[in-house]
Amino acid sequence: MQKQEAPAQAMSGVNISKRRKFVADGVFYAELNEFFQRELAEEGYSGVEVRVTPTVTDIIIRATHTQEVLGEQGRRIRELTSLITHRFRFPPDSVSLYAAKVQSRGLSAVAQCESLRYKLLNGLAVRRACYGVLRFIMESGAKGCEVVVSGKLRAARAKSMKFTDGFMIHSGQPAKDFIDNATRHVLLRQGVLGIKVKIMRASSSPSDPTGEKAGGKGLPDSVTIIEPKEEQPILAPASQDYGAKAAQAQAMQQQMQQQQAAEAGDATHVLYSTHPDWEYSLLVRTQDKADILKKAFPNARAVLGSLEDSDTLKTEAAKADIVLHAADASDHEGAARAIAAGLAEGHSKEKPGFWLHTGGTGILTFDDEKKGVLGEPEDIEWNDWAGVDKLTHLPDDAFHRNVDMVVLEAGTKHADAVKTAIVCPPTIYGKGRGPIGTRSRQAYELAKLMLEAEYIPIIGKGKAQWDHVHVHDLSQLFLKLAEAAAAKQTSNPEMWGEKGYYFAQGGRHTWGPFAKAMGKKAEEMGLVSKKLETASLSREKALQQADFQAVSWGLNSQGKGERARKVLSWQPKGKGLYEEIPTILESEAERLGKKKA
Repeated sequence: MQKQEAPAQAMSGVNISKRRKFVADGVFYAELNEFFQRELAEEGYSGVEVRVTPTVTDIIIRATHTQEVLGEQGRRIRELTSLITHRFRFPPDSVSLYAAKVQSRGLSAVAQCESLRYKLLNGLAVRRACYGVLRFIMESGAKGCEVVVSGKLRAARAKSMKFTDGFMIHSGQPAKDFIDNATRHVLLRQGVLGIKVKIMRASSSPSDPTGEKAGGKGLPDSVTIIEPKEEQPILAPASQDYGAKAAQAQAMQQQMQQQQAAEAGDATHVLYSTHPDWEYSLLVRTQDKADILKKAFPNARAVLGSLEDSDTLKTEAAKADIVLHAADASDHEGAARAIAAGLAEGHSKEKPGFWLHTGGTGILTFDDEKKGVLGEPEDIEWNDWAGVDKLTHLPDDAFHRNVDMVVLEAGTKHADAVKTAIVCPPTIYGKGRGPIGTRSRQAYELAKLMLEAEYIPIIGKGKAQWDHVHVHDLSQLFLKLAEAAAAKQTSNPEMWGEKGYYFAQGGRHTWGPFAKAMGKKAEEMGLVSKKLETASLSREKALQQADFQAVSWGLNSQGKGERARKVLSWQPKGKGLYEEIPTILESEAERLGKKKA
């Protein structure tokens, strides 16, 4: 393969026409794909994706055997990186290679095409090779498949052989939604053979091809009849007191509002102090809180209302250039729909509106919830850069997912007029600098329970892991996004819309060791009257203590945050979570009126 120039969009300071740029990028991709087909045939190469940013070009290799692509201690991937850097004349340290595993090898047409191609190159008979691929595809859960091989198979004359199994759609929109196609060419001694593989999935979602998680829509003629539940006969009269539950729910709601006030308040503090010349409109529920905000932010305009006031939200979103949504943002679908409607109505391609939406990494707990496990380790690590497509196609029943879908729909349906970014903070810690709320929840509720009950709560084996971020670092991320929005930076496709999904990850902790470290520090500080012992906390007890926040001490949420670092040059600089333990304990002891023993 001859040396080619790097892709046109990766070159700086070069003026190039759109047509020439399109051709240059296409040639680069074709050369790259051919190179990987040759080098990674045995590793189950299934395709390549190229993502370009102003500083680095990321090349994501999709393969069935990612460990072999990486090589021992990453040696193979480094060799490939060096080859591509020299072959395409990239500047030093400007290209990165990643290996992404194909989720279901048997349902990937590209993977099966490559598998069949490799078998034919190694001299396996055509019929035997095709039937082997056909059987593997159907055993993997496909609805149907079709394999076509054409060319000089045996005699001097060319012919075509077709192998089919199962059910296959050939026309209409379902053919686009449910059929995965791939074509490859095999250069043999007698000539070139053409291979075409078609696989019909059970679901329209490539991330859920078997339909087990209902990640996409089902076939239009697929009907599922749900049997009604058996009625339980009432044997004796019974009554239930809902007063205690209502009071507990109200207390939980107040605590949730305090955390949201801490996030939104700290972000507003940073924005207002950095850009006092901007015009601010702040949504508040009551007049007394409006007076507090007015004192802290004199030039800001207070808007009285709540998330239930759809008309108010729609009107304000239509007028605003940038909307920062942090109040119950991840769970209030009605408010999200009102903001989406207002932004779409009040903005255009010439004057786009920007929506900075606060999600939450609780969305990643769906796998543990589905399995019904708590406190167990998990080897799944989500990635907001190499795996962003998976994040935007999570199961519909995942926590926060219903609101995420509203935001993503607004960013794709009205892509020219509405630019969206979803920021997912994990465990938040540190004192907020806003005028109303300064306290977060997860780590603080753990400290509260520990000081009140005087034991170290451990859920399951205590091996669940969760990411964390200092509230000041989270505000810096919002600041960088707001500044990019104010500067109308819309040319980078990795910043907004379907790619604009950011994990605000500062670090990662394991709940069991973290709880033990907090307990030890509470003893050293004299905040407890005895030596703390570990005690198992059930799901029901955790729900009573702090709702989902306590249950989360036994769930896994591991999201590697690369997008903010690459696209916005964001770097967390706040204190680490373990460093903050004394401050967390002191603040909770003060809230509880607990004096040192």
